[in-house]
Amino acid sequence: MSQRSTSTAFLLTLSLSLAVALACGSSSETGGGKDPFSSVPVSQRLTGGGLGADVNVLVDGLGIPHVYAGSDGDGAYALGWVQANDRFFQMDLFRKVARGRLGELLGGVADPAQDIQMRTMFTSTRAASNGSHHVEDLIAEGLTPELRAYAQRYADGINRWLDDVRANRSGATLPPQYASLAVSATDIAPWTVEDSLAIGRLQSFQLSDSSGEELLAGKLRTSGLDTTVFNDLTRHAQAVPAAILALAASRPSTSAARASAAAAAQADAGLAEARGSIDGALAARSTLQLPFASGGDRAGSNNWTVMPGRTANGHVLVANDPHLSLSRPANFHLAHLVTPTRNVAGAIFPGTPVVVIGHNDKLAWGDTVVGYDVTDLYVETLDAVPVPTSVLYKGAQVPLTVIQETRKVRGSADQTYPIYLVPHRGPLLPGSIDPVAKTAISVRWTGQDPTYEVQAFYELNAAKNVDGAFAALAKFGVGAQNFNFGDTAGHIGYDPHALVPIRGSAANGCLPWLPMPGKDDKCDWQGFIPDDQLPQARDPAKGYLATANNDVTGRLAAGAAGADADPLAGGPYLYAYSDIGFRAQRIATRLDGLPRATLDDMTALQADNHSNLAETMMPGLLALLAPRTLSPTAQAIVALWQGWDFTTPTGTEPGAGVASSSAASAAFHAFLHPFASRAIVAGMSSAGANAASLAATVPSEQLVKVLVGVTQSPRPLRSNAWCSGDCSSAAAAALEDTVAFLGARLGPAPSAWRWGDLHHVKFRSPVSPILPDLGPFPNDGGLFTVDVANFDLWSDTFEQHAGPNIRIVTELDPAGVKSRMVIPGGESDRPGFLGATASPHDMGQVPAWLANEKGDQPFSQPEVVTAAKSRLVFAR
Repeated sequence: MSQRSTSTAFLLTLSLSLAVALACGSSSETGGGKDPFSSVPVSQRLTGGGLGADVNVLVDGLGIPHVYAGSDGDGAYALGWVQANDRFFQMDLFRKVARGRLGELLGGVADPAQDIQMRTMFTSTRAASNGSHHVEDLIAEGLTPELRAYAQRYADGINRWLDDVRANRSGATLPPQYASLAVSATDIAPWTVEDSLAIGRLQSFQLSDSSGEELLAGKLRTSGLDTTVFNDLTRHAQAVPAAILALAASRPSTSAARASAAAAAQADAGLAEARGSIDGALAARSTLQLPFASGGDRAGSNNWTVMPGRTANGHVLVANDPHLSLSRPANFHLAHLVTPTRNVAGAIFPGTPVVVIGHNDKLAWGDTVVGYDVTDLYVETLDAVPVPTSVLYKGAQVPLTVIQETRKVRGSADQTYPIYLVPHRGPLLPGSIDPVAKTAISVRWTGQDPTYEVQAFYELNAAKNVDGAFAALAKFGVGAQNFNFGDTAGHIGYDPHALVPIRGSAANGCLPWLPMPGKDDKCDWQGFIPDDQLPQARDPAKGYLATANNDVTGRLAAGAAGADADPLAGGPYLYAYSDIGFRAQRIATRLDGLPRATLDDMTALQADNHSNLAETMMPGLLALLAPRTLSPTAQAIVALWQGWDFTTPTGTEPGAGVASSSAASAAFHAFLHPFASRAIVAGMSSAGANAASLAATVPSEQLVKVLVGVTQSPRPLRSNAWCSGDCSSAAAAALEDTVAFLGARLGPAPSAWRWGDLHHVKFRSPVSPILPDLGPFPNDGGLFTVDVANFDLWSDTFEQHAGPNIRIVTELDPAGVKSRMVIPGGESDRPGFLGATASPHDMGQVPAWLANEKGDQPFSQPEVVTAAKSRLVFAR
């Protein structure tokens, strides 16, 4: 899979082996020598499980388990039991979503379309030895014996917990959510390795599948919009230039622009024919509800790594805050695992056995989404409808592979449905068969073939330096992450490794961000970009590496005079879109101003709520408003904006100027909705009566690019239709709309408005309203701030749907790694409802998360012993 490195061998170090022996194998629990955990009271003692030695699990005041085991397998077993005890309902829900089996959990309440969508997307053209086309089965067959054994022991621990629930022993009880669904422990299937792999693939899917975006782009392209309007709405350039590495100029393209124009002409003909297929696929996809979704827009995250020469203590600093949905419970479970091969702590997706964000005693790493384009859609011509048997390909009919899937529904009869596989590409999207045009849309996604991210994380968890991290990540294939990492030796690295397909020429109509022609092989994949042509970096001269889902190579910087970027220029095609750029811009500014950074500086930067969006737009916006006659209240808003420092506090924080900044933030964010209506919807009038509903489907980042564009001079936009040609009048009218809206919501005086009275966050429950959502809570931050707090641009609720699922900062001191972690929730999913007793660790970290507290964590054994409140012993 990689041309850079071979597999990392795991070496046992003498010191760690001795430490584990003292902690586990020679524990007084087995009658051996001195028990290093004797000061921690034993709350439970479980026997059985085929352990090689006792395992001690110390639980600290936040409910975080610290697992000390004599082998990887024993540690995985204990981790599985503990994680199930904390989060089993969430784990069960995740595996049911990932494997298209929600009907087995929710019964007839589950939408069949949800299960069909997931099974379709996780269907491979390959077959496992048992005949299954499910990708998790294929991955399981390819695991190394070592990793297979580790994953099986993790599953064994979960199943031991299930057995304990059924036998009413070890204090194990079924989470109360099951009672609300009338599900008993005997209804729950055992855990399998494939379940864990499917959850990992679900996360990869949500971070790499772009089929929804490409369907929407196809719908926009065929909606009757003026071409220049369409080009502005699908603009590739970032709103502000912000590249991670800025390497694009090293591989110039000589004809990409002309090829793109030719491709657009060819692509349009095929798209017009596929309009019904596109609409049908979008309608079917609208039913999809996924656990990590971030509110309909591109997921976000920040991470950065600072070299010793720029830190106060001379040690590497690593920071990460990944942005996913805010749920009840949190998406991450924190854990610490010590075995002879690893001493690793951090964030785990419940139901999986590896730390995906965290650190060990030598290395720390953080992840953000890269955004590589690894999904393509193809317009297929069918031989028959509604039951096709073949597709037209290179002048011949190619038979479809038809897979009959059985969907079990608790309390009802089984349901059977077909999945149609185009053998040279992938499955037909549900809902895409158009009985009139006899077309359908097939999808090819790198995640439909087996790759081994779990192996990459398993090795990364044990890696001892930057070289080991690069070697581990060479196995990372799908769901590409901007991995930033550093080690105790003072080195840092950046590696967004993944499989990125090589496509056909754009001159043949192959624009990968739109559905492409499928009648021939001109747009088919031609292998994957070689590793030596993928970006990577070590120990950069500037002393730090930072990412925020932004342009990796600089190819999405706007061209001369603000012309749109060309994703096909500058080397192999990697992606068509990236983050809008404001978070990355702000992070770089802050890091450039920190010659001697500290842990506190990193924590403060994660909490930064300065709005670079507002700072970028404000000069042009004030210029648009200057010639207009405004109401007194609108003039007061202008005065607030003129004195604004562009921070976005709730208004309750201490400090001078907080009240006026909060008022200015409330006015600015409330203004964006009516301004978008008057500027963008008006500019989309060429789509006729559908303009407003069509605008609602455009991702907020793309809409904001247009709003930024109309406030800039010269404008980096192609169309003159925006604001119906008069953006000064549109801005003034939108400001008066804002006066009316905020006057009714917050009162007549702008100086008394507070952003925290508008902007809220909720933690959504998967079984709401039986278990209600938690919140709302006022929160600071705004659109595209570093402390991300995005909301739907078209909504008047200003509810934040996504945010940091962990804030983690690590200092890689060779004398002892120091780390801080806070999650938006708690370790345990044990809410007090339906007669159940609430866990003290249910959503317990929400106040710390809202307040951006530091979250110092114990890591060394003495620190863990001091912090521990109880101990669980798994006796051999």
